[in-house]
Order: sequence, then C-alpha cells, then structure tokens
Amino acid sequence: MLRAATPERLSAFSDAVFAVLITVLVLDLRPPELPTYKALLLLWPTWLSYAVSYLFIAIVWANHHHLMRYATTATPPDVVQFRASVFRVAASALHRLEAPHQGLKVCSIFLI
Repeated sequence: MLRAATPERLSAFSDAVFAVLITVLVLDLRPPELPTYKALLLLWPTWLSYAVSYLFIAIVWANHHHLMRYATTATPPDVVQFRASVFRVAASALHRLEAPHQGLKVCSIFLI
C-alpha cells in the first residue's frame, strides 16, 4: 500500500532531482586541450553556461524549499503540479546537453 504524499517527501524528492540535475550538468564540462591558461580561457562560454545553469537550479531549489516550509498537506493535484514544475526545471537545465532529446528522456523518468 502506498503512503500518502507529504510535504516532507516532496521536498526530499525535489532535493534528489536537483542533485541529479547538477550532476548531469557537470558531465558536460570538458578539460581544455592543452594545459594552459589560454586554452582554459577559450572555454569561457562553456564555463559561463554551466555557472548560469547552476545558479538557475540553485535559485529554483532555494525558492522551492522556502515555499515547502508553508505546505501542510500534499493533495494529488499538488503532487501533479509539483511533478510538472520539477519537469520544467529539469527540461530547461538538461536542454543544454548536446542531445536535447536525451535530456527529455531523463526528465520523463521524474514524472513517474
């Protein structure tokens, strides 16, 4: 028998989703071809993209935790809306991967 969803369980689930998203973002980072500062500086768009994506995820995660402090129950419509919002965050963060359709496959797992 399934237990009823509680705000604490939804918060724990979102923590796991955000941790996976940040981990997947790191997988896209590559070291420079040559071990020089100039080669590292040539990759600035990639590093900037990662930093902005990480900041976006961190802001959404912090806002989510702030809102979840006021939740007292988790009704089925709340759970559906929660999963949809997590899907949107995951899809936007994973869209920057080389194959966006793979990111959507990963995101669809979170809706189950």
